[in-house]
Amino acid sequence: MISALIQKAAIPAFAAIAAAGGGLIASVEPHPPSAYLHEANFFEVSSAARAAEASYSRADLNNDGHIDQDEYVTLAIVSAELFRLNGFVALETTNGALRVSIAAANEGALADKEKASIRARARAEYARLAGDDQKLSEREFVDSKVEEFYSADIDRNGVLTGAELKHFAFAQTRIGLLVG
Repeated sequence: MISALIQKAAIPAFAAIAAAGGGLIASVEPHPPSAYLHEANFFEVSSAARAAEASYSRADLNNDGHIDQDEYVTLAIVSAELFRLNGFVALETTNGALRVSIAAANEGALADKEKASIRARARAEYARLAGDDQKLSEREFVDSKVEEFYSADIDRNGVLTGAELKHFAFAQTRIGLLVG
């Protein structure tokens, strides 16, 4: 009988303790860390190469070891859309992604005409980069991104800052192709 009384008292007591503890846990809202560490102040050529490698890996949608034209075009359009929707360009580093805020001329999603223009230019760019075999290797892709880095590096010091960094980041969106 005493055993039955203890069980009747203990079970609700444990339930109350568990509920109180659960309430405490639920009341503390976790703040997940931002996916983008902070605003980029500089970007080195080695970081540009690593960012290109990561981008290449994500763009190879069928994991066949090269980027085909459709995958390249998809990457170009997705990069432009993300810039428009986020309001910044994300550049990958070994410590995570940095953001480069650039004032967008137009807000919101890309118009069909803009997508068509990006698609056409991406196809032409792909044909130039992929060469005779029309398969874009990781080396060819990374080399093209390093070339873009050096074309933005006006003072030729291997580090992009200020306007150089914004120019490089904007070129990654492919929206820069529309205004050039």
